[in-house]
Amino acid sequence: MEIIGEIRHYILPSTISAIAVCTIWFTLSLFFKKRADLTEWLCRFLLIISLSAIVIITEGYKLFTEGITNVFIVPNLLPITQTIEALNANSVGMSEQILYNIVLFIPFGFFLPFSFAKVKWKQWKLVLIAVSVILIVETMELLSGRYFDIDDVIFNIVGAVCGYLDYQLVCFIHKHTKKNTPSHPTQDELDKINKQNDDFTIINTMM
Repeated sequence: MEIIGEIRHYILPSTISAIAVCTIWFTLSLFFKKRADLTEWLCRFLLIISLSAIVIITEGYKLFTEGITNVFIVPNLLPITQTIEALNANSVGMSEQILYNIVLFIPFGFFLPFSFAKVKWKQWKLVLIAVSVILIVETMELLSGRYFDIDDVIFNIVGAVCGYLDYQLVCFIHKHTKKNTPSHPTQDELDKINKQNDDFTIINTMM
């Protein structure tokens, strides 16, 4: 029951947010005549769900509901140092936090390239966008009275890159599967073949 409660707490608001954003996005796309196929829109929907879930899980939304807090917590700007110390002390909580921060951004790295299929994606492009999004989220946390940790940023980036590698793997499998699948001739190709056969028949008749 606790797991179901967690799912309702995070997924339901994220889904509602995604429906609202996608509706506006789709309306604007129709207005500006920007077309995308169903798969692309599905990935955009899932991308927005993942981003909404990130904002809810990190409690960044409190910046909008409660405003900027008067509490200022000194951020950790020394990369990996505290993480190594905690791991050397055999901290189970730190291991879980590392895994949590990586998994949190895997859907983002996976669905972002699929959401904009016409873009020629390179790893540096995704990392640049991921860093921008992560810094926005971490800044929202800091202004909401939560702890800014540079290690969170690093592991979030690792998660986004893992998601992008999964995207590349799916594209690689799809490309080679499509390559090995025998293609069916188009109607134009069939018409061309039939015309060639008709010409060949006429020539044989004349001979």
